Amino acid sequence: MLYLIHPEIVRFQNMRVSYGLLMLCVALAMTACTGNQAPQFNITADKDNQLSLSIENETTMIDVQSPSGIGKADIEFLSGSYPAQIILRLHIKKLEGFKLTYGRTTLSASSSGTSDTVTQSLIQSDGSEHAIISSNPLWMDIQPEQEYLEITLPKTLTQEKPKSFSFEWIDFYR
Repeated sequence: MLYLIHPEIVRFQNMRVSYGLLMLCVALAMTACTGNQAPQFNITADKDNQLSLSIENETTMIDVQSPSGIGKADIEFLSGSYPAQIILRLHIKKLEGFKLTYGRTTLSASSSGTSDTVTQSLIQSDGSEHAIISSNPLWMDIQPEQEYLEITLPKTLTQEKPKSFSFEWIDFYR
């Protein structure tokens, strides 16, 4: 049996194949780009507190200016690649209290005010607290700097990649 194929049909079919390959390449390129996009967040703070955000490599820095020394902030992840590390720069003198909540996890940190030693704990759903130590993946690295406290949020937060998280703080010297 002999089939005759009209040249216009062949061209159309070739274009469909080319168009299909083009769409596949575009989809692959978009996927590759999405994996490397800078994270986008919606950030809000209460009262007169102000937040600013900067991104360096795979680290997101959230700078918190808190004139009153007391506040709360909500962070919502919108799109892009989730950061490998999130650091807060909390412009207060000393930390009387700090609370971080994401998913079902609530962590607290506090100091006595007489030293730079900060105790940290996991708050259970029943309200009880269990102390955590620096080897625990929930640990927040809290370092006093000249103008702020630098708080590196726990590895579990960036591994879980929650859609949102919030934190509260109280400065010891208000």
